[in-house]
Amino acid sequence: MATDDTNTAARGECQVEVWGERVDAERSQILAPACGITDTLELDTAAARIQGDRASVTGIAAGLKWVPSNAVYATALGTVGLGVEAAAFWARSPATEHWRAESLAIAGLASLAIGSAWNLYANLVSTHNLPDGKHVNGIRMAAAWQPGERWLLFVEGLASNDSRNLCNAGLRFWAMPGVLGLDVVTARSGTSGVSVSVGLGWYGLRLP
Repeated sequence: MATDDTNTAARGECQVEVWGERVDAERSQILAPACGITDTLELDTAAARIQGDRASVTGIAAGLKWVPSNAVYATALGTVGLGVEAAAFWARSPATEHWRAESLAIAGLASLAIGSAWNLYANLVSTHNLPDGKHVNGIRMAAAWQPGERWLLFVEGLASNDSRNLCNAGLRFWAMPGVLGLDVVTARSGTSGVSVSVGLGWYGLRLP
């Protein structure tokens, strides 16, 4: 999901997510490792490569996600979690081979766990584009359903003040429950039509 949750990797524990997508002649691959610095603070990183008939860009990102232990509440509906994430993004154009800082972002994170099968997520995101100084604000919302130990299905919507809405739907098959997940996601927007991406996530890796 593009919508982030309020879970963080435990201290000294890492995860790796990787996925690929093709839209018309354009292909993209993304690698996103993350590690727990403490039980409530997670270091998130990502590297992306986009190839196609148009200009291709290679990008990297780094961020910190913090979910305080006292920001988790038991309610009549379920368990509510609150957190915040800050990130920075850099991009390189193959035409010039120069890297430049692209944007800074901060997001408020919220989640609601309803029983063992349902989770609702919401992100409020504010991004500052460094080259032109423009601010972009948006919201992400998702619902995830886990009917059994090996399957997870989700739908989500993303909207911002400078682009058309985006809708995603996907499923995860846990080849090894809680450790290795295989993903298929479809996305639809008014500008790029429908795309399909496939990926995997490997969790619970321990640092040496």
